[in-house]
Amino acid sequence: MKSIFFKLCGLALVACSSISSALTPAPGLWWNPNESGRGYTIDIQGNIMIVTAYVYSQGGAATWFLASGQYDEIANVFNSTLGAFTGGQCFGCPFSSAHGVAAGSVSIHFTSSETATMTFPGGSTQIQHEIYAYQNKNEYLYGEWAFNMDISGTIDAQWVVFNTTFTGSDGTHYIAGAEDGVSGTAALGLFSTNPQGFVVVVLDSVGYTHTYAMPIFDDRRMLGQGDLEPPGVTPTSFPNASAGSRLLFRSEVAAKKLAKPDPVLLLQLEGKIKVTRDAMR
Repeated sequence: MKSIFFKLCGLALVACSSISSALTPAPGLWWNPNESGRGYTIDIQGNIMIVTAYVYSQGGAATWFLASGQYDEIANVFNSTLGAFTGGQCFGCPFSSAHGVAAGSVSIHFTSSETATMTFPGGSTQIQHEIYAYQNKNEYLYGEWAFNMDISGTIDAQWVVFNTTFTGSDGTHYIAGAEDGVSGTAALGLFSTNPQGFVVVVLDSVGYTHTYAMPIFDDRRMLGQGDLEPPGVTPTSFPNASAGSRLLFRSEVAAKKLAKPDPVLLLQLEGKIKVTRDAMR
């Protein structure tokens, strides 16, 4: 994610004129859930991407392919040559070099950090970042996150631990928490499905609310817009570039044995998170 520009129209967090964003694909396992049995590993360092495909020959024998090259961060496209490898080392065997031959080309067009279309010899398929440690995307929030926004050149930031759930007055299930080590704070988060993105609202110790709308995301980072509101004020615009970065996973913060946030404070945040979610539409 190199850059993003949102032009806001009233309350709507939409791209009224343009959105310029370079998507960095989420590293890890990718697949098409309707094609279970084959999959892909995508990794990227800087703008160099390596893609490994675990597929089968026409005869049904398991095989794998490797492609590497430069990822185009403007077009969000990866193009490369597939290499098919055989003759390598087996488990428990002495080392032997694998032999690779060119096996056609591969192209991946990323439509978000977690979705893409892969084109390969003989066809194409829709692929997505595989989720195997979370029941749903709401659970991405569990753990500790550093949220920040640029307010006229001043960086406003909070370290937030999400460690519990909260059921809203309308039955909506949120992920809840508080600022790490700061009493009298609360945080509420939600994954919006239409349009897709995260909404996070943090109440600090002096009563100010930090609101984040994050339409670009994976389970380790978020990018979007935000606003800082004094006590009693509901957000009407989101003018500040904002980001979220994971610091710790859920298992890593469990040892802290943090207290659950005050439900009274969470109720105060529910209205603001609804306004932000509706604004994203």
